[in-house]
This record gives sequence, structure tokens and C-alpha cells, in this order.
Amino acid sequence: MQTLPLTLMVLAAATSLAQAAGDAERGRSVAAACSACHGPDGSSPSPAFPILGGQHQEYLVQALLAYQTGTRADSIMGGAVQTLTRQQLEDVAAYFAAQKGLAGDTGSSRPTGVQPTGGGGITASLSSIAAAGSVADVRAPSPSPVELAACPAKGSKDRDRDGDGLADAFDAAPKDAGEFARDADGDGWYGICSAEQLQTIQTLASGLDLATRNTRRYELVQDLDLGTIANWTPVGNCGAGNNCMVARDKFGFAGALDGNGHTLRNLTINLPEAGGVGLFGTLAKTGVVRNLTLENASVTGKGGTGALVGANFGYIADCQASVKVVGRLASGGLVGGHAGQVVNCHVRGDVSGQAAIGGLAGDMNGIVRDSSADVRVTAGKGVGGLVGLSTTGKILHSRATGVVAGADNVGGLVGFNSQSRVRNSFATGAVTGKEAVGGLIGRNNGAVRNVYAMAARGLIGDNSGGSIDTTE
Repeated sequence: MQTLPLTLMVLAAATSLAQAAGDAERGRSVAAACSACHGPDGSSPSPAFPILGGQHQEYLVQALLAYQTGTRADSIMGGAVQTLTRQQLEDVAAYFAAQKGLAGDTGSSRPTGVQPTGGGGITASLSSIAAAGSVADVRAPSPSPVELAACPAKGSKDRDRDGDGLADAFDAAPKDAGEFARDADGDGWYGICSAEQLQTIQTLASGLDLATRNTRRYELVQDLDLGTIANWTPVGNCGAGNNCMVARDKFGFAGALDGNGHTLRNLTINLPEAGGVGLFGTLAKTGVVRNLTLENASVTGKGGTGALVGANFGYIADCQASVKVVGRLASGGLVGGHAGQVVNCHVRGDVSGQAAIGGLAGDMNGIVRDSSADVRVTAGKGVGGLVGLSTTGKILHSRATGVVAGADNVGGLVGFNSQSRVRNSFATGAVTGKEAVGGLIGRNNGAVRNVYAMAARGLIGDNSGGSIDTTE
């Protein structure tokens, strides 16, 4: 995961995976009637009956409802569920989703503090996650009273020697580098109290050098309105040549930003001829961004464009975003080019472009886990509700629910899945296109397992050399 994806080389908040409001313990007694065919834990003893253990809880509820109403025809199943209440259907779905079954992988390699967001513990075990554990564990302690007290209200004249309305310790344009930011309680995290100060990590022209600023650990002390900056300068970039293919993550933000659950509102970026465009233009391999919400972000770029990160080599977790993103190539609602990890992040809004355009990520060879996109995605080729183009990437336990429209290689979840894995994931949005159009994946030559789609276009538009296992 140290190279940018293919395309970059050639150039109210969304929720976690939906679950029915079922109770697994109550469902155990209902499931006893199913054991003859499907096994007591949903692991069917016969290939004639589908495996239910570890299946998506929402999918199970919808399938049972379809049998009950007759829209899914089966005389045995129709009779078996005819007398069950909606609550019983939800309970039995919760029970089977909580069993091992299809979810043979456990969450033993999940980074510390990152919890499953879907039913049934359906989580893939990835050796690459363990390798990145030290990065995934980077998080700020809860803000102390000292930090909170050290963040002055805008307009305070306390220690404001240059009279700009911000205290010297949190001055966006300090004459003294010591005024840029400070670690008020000595925990190793520098408090960010204003939009101007967050911007200054990249733009401070004198005093503390960029390399030092770029590797520190920062934490948000309060919500920020980024609308005070007319056109945000991405923190971290693709170098003077504006070429991430050459620069890779050399000029990326290599430190950490922990949002502490705070919200960044009204981000505006208009750089239609630039690459690596986002709140963070490039996030380096050691970079971490986590635990924050982007609200009402409007971002326009050329290649590698995403509201949170334009070109991602690092680790992004526990984020939510409402966005409008416009980019020509490799552009997505959260990240544009993605060669790192995105875990437990959720996006809603609109994304448009030309090629390799996705609701969450545009072009990736990284990992997306426990994440979702409810995004209207419009582009030409390689258009996906979650990911536009995935090349040797992994999409695990994730979903897309937005409307997707394009010309070629158009999918409700992934536009083009090339030598990549998709597991325990689904799509429910409407999909339209001309060639290689699928409810889940437009064109697939990767490995797909335990998936489903509800669009009328079928599961996969063109499965050339790919493998599909939709075992229930």
C-alpha cells in the first residue's frame, strides 16, 4: 500500500451498516424451527439449503419479508414465516447474523478501539491491519481542563500583542513561531482552536519550519467554522510539480489530527487544475486523521480530490462527512486516490467527475472497512456508489445506498473491481449506465464473496475472470 492507485499514476451524518432492531437471544427460540434445514447456528448441513449464519442482518430481514408477502416465491419458506410477526422476523435475523457461519474471519486483527459496526461480527482478518496497528492506535487523550481553558474566545485581547483578536498562543499569523500552537497540558498533542490555526499548519511562512509542523500531533479543542477561509489551502500536497505520481507522500501531512468528536463546518476548496485536493491534500503513510465530522464541505479539484483527503497513504478512522465534490479523475466523497486505510467512515452528498469516481473513494488499492456512502455519484467511466475503481484493494463490511449514474463500468458499490476483494458488503441504490452496469459491481475480475444488491440491474454487469460467492 505504498503506491497511489492506477488513475493517479496516469494523471445529517451517514450511519454505520444498517441493522434491523432485532434481539438475538429472542431470535434463538424462533430459529429452532429453522434448524432442520439450515442448522442450529445457520451453518446448513446440506448444500441444498443456504448458509444463514453470519449473513447481513438487514438482508435476512428483507428476504424473510419477501417470503412472507410472496414477492419471493418459495412454498416451504412462505409457509414457515407466514405466522411470524415483524419483531420475530427481526429477532431471528439478528440471531443468525450473530452466528459465525460465513463470517469465518474474526475481528482479532482489528485496530484497538475500532469496533464492528454491522451485525454478526462479519469482519475480515487482514495481516496488513496488524502491520499498521501502531498508526491505528494513535489517538489523543480526552481534552483536559487546562487545554479547554487555554483556548480563548475569538476577540479576546488577552496576550494579543499584534491586535488581531486572537491570543498569541493561538495566533494564525504569528511573528513568533512560539505563538503558533502549544501543548497546554503537556500530553504531546497541540491544541487547535481556530480555522486559521488549522490552516497555518501548511501556510505559516516563517518561524517554525514546515517539517516540524507537518509531523506534530494536533487535536481539535472545539468545533470550527472553516468558512472564514474563502479558499482553503490543502494541508500536505503533491509537491511543487503538483504530481503525486512522482512525489508520492513525500510532502504529505505525516502527523496526526484527532478531532475529539468535533465538527469542521463549511470547508470550501476551489482548485480545479490541482491534484491532491482536500482538507488534507496528501496524507503520508504515517499520517492519521480520526474522530471528526466534516459538515457542508464543497471541494473542487482535478485529480485525487476528496473532501477529507485528496491522496491518502495513511490511516483515516471514525469520520463522517456531508459533501459536494467535483473532480475530473480519481475523486471521491471522502478520499480521492486511496492507498491507505479507511475504517468506520460514512459519507453523504454529491460527487461528480469523469473517470474513477466514487461515493467514498475514487481510485484505490488500499482498504475500506466498516464504512458507507449515501451519495449521488455521476461520472463517465469507473463509477461506483462507494468506490469508482479498486485495483488490488479490499472492501470489507461496507455499503452504498446512493443513486449512481454513468456510461461504462458502473456499479452500485464499485464501478470496476480489478484483482480486488469485496466481502460482506452490499448496495441498494438505483444504477444506470450503458456498458458493464451492475447493481453491485459494473465490471469485475476480482474476488467477491457474501454480497448482495437490490438494484434491478443484477449483481454484476461484466464478470470477466472474476469469482463470485453469494452464498446465503
